[in-house]
Amino acid sequence: MDAADLSTLLGLPGSTAHVDVARTADGREVVLVADDLTLTCPWQQPDDWNGATVVLPWYDTESLFADLPPDPRRPFVRTKFSVATDLLARGFGIVAIPWWAEELAISSPERNLADRYGAPAAAALEQGWSTGLGRSMRDVLTVVETIDPDAGRLAILGHSLGGKLALFAAALDPRLSACVTHELGLGWDHSNWFDPWYFGEVRPDVDCDQILALVAPRPVLYGAGHGFDGDEGIAMARSVATDDWQVDILEHHNGHRPSPEALADAYTWLYDHTRG
Repeated sequence: MDAADLSTLLGLPGSTAHVDVARTADGREVVLVADDLTLTCPWQQPDDWNGATVVLPWYDTESLFADLPPDPRRPFVRTKFSVATDLLARGFGIVAIPWWAEELAISSPERNLADRYGAPAAAALEQGWSTGLGRSMRDVLTVVETIDPDAGRLAILGHSLGGKLALFAAALDPRLSACVTHELGLGWDHSNWFDPWYFGEVRPDVDCDQILALVAPRPVLYGAGHGFDGDEGIAMARSVATDDWQVDILEHHNGHRPSPEALADAYTWLYDHTRG
């Protein structure tokens, strides 16, 4: 498999997104308008910017910032996961990309994934997307292309849903010079890859090891907390080796959510792999 095969599998390029970049009080924002939906992606650089920008595909954006209030449209409060705040404090620029399906479901009280995201996934198929994962990747890749001239060295970091998107984005776009993918469910037998907002009815004839191999020789950090990702995922990651390249492993036992120590290790790894 190569990147062109992967694009075909996902149903890319799909429909085109209209993109604007606007100045804000905190920096800039990338605004994507497509498929009857508008997504606003905060783009910030600290005063002591280290020359690298980390793309953060996530369910939402406000949970990524320690000081942002909950979105009043959502009838419950998502748990804070202040990765953007952490990275900015360490000198990284960030671009946070909210997930289209969460934006469509934002006013729903449902917490069960199928009840919350089933309707948005069905709507994407009706709009002509062959996979929900392809619909997600169009947004991420469009943002990467938009920020590329001004964002310095680009990396991507994701957890769970974001870990899936981070891996696929890095496999498809060589502008992403480093990738951190944490607790994504490495291997189709793990996690929920065949839910309709990912592959749905599509069945790839390769597994995640070949997706990982597409990122080589760029560095990848695979986080396994023994939630969705444990010994089998680690073995799959270690099986992918080309020439002198192999996946770096961040193993911990905090479960699906990374511990503060695991996150700190990931930030250090990103710094080491985006320098110069």
